[in-house]
Amino acid sequence: MAATLSISNEKNNVSVDDILKEGILIFKKYKDTVNDPYNQKLIEQMFQQVRQEHPDFTQSYPIVVRYILQFKMFNEKAFRRWLNFIKVNPWKTEQDYINAHGDYVFVLWKEYHPKLSRKELQNIRSNVVKELMTQHKTFKKYHAEAEKKVEAETEANKIAVKNELLEFLQSDTAKELLERFDNRFDLTEE
Repeated sequence: MAATLSISNEKNNVSVDDILKEGILIFKKYKDTVNDPYNQKLIEQMFQQVRQEHPDFTQSYPIVVRYILQFKMFNEKAFRRWLNFIKVNPWKTEQDYINAHGDYVFVLWKEYHPKLSRKELQNIRSNVVKELMTQHKTFKKYHAEAEKKVEAETEANKIAVKNELLEFLQSDTAKELLERFDNRFDLTEE
C-alpha cells in the first residue's frame, strides 16, 4: 500500500506515487514544447493550459509546473524525495509553503548538477525563496488594493441605489403609482 500525503492543499489523501505520476505525465507532454525561458507570454499560456488540465497539481505544486514549462527540468528522483520530505514536513503557513518550494528547487538542481557544492545549491534555493517572497508580497499588495477598490465601489453603488430610490419615491411617477395602488385597494369603503 502506498503511503498517503496529507497536505492542506490536497482535497483527498493521495499517494506520493499518484502525485509523481501526474508530474511525469505533465513533463512528458510539455518537455518538447518550444523552449524559450524568457518568453513569459508563452510560458504563462502553457501554465494556464496545465492549470486547466491539472488544477489540483498546479495549485499545490506551481514551482514544479513552472520548472517543467520554463526550464524543461523535472526529475523523478528529486520530485519523489521532495514529496517524501513534505509528507513528513507539511507546510502549515505561507512561509512554509514558499520555503518548501525553495527546497524543491534545491533537490532538483542537485539532481541536474550533482557537482554543485551545497553552498551553491543553498544560494540557488535562497534566491528562489527571495523571488517567491517578493512575488507573494506583490500579489498580497495588489489583492488588498483590489479588495479596497471593490469595497469602495460596493459602498458607492449602495449610495447610488439609495439616492435613485429616494428620487423615484419623490417623483410624480411614484406618487401616481401609489395613488393608483391606493385606489385599487381602497379599504376605507367597507
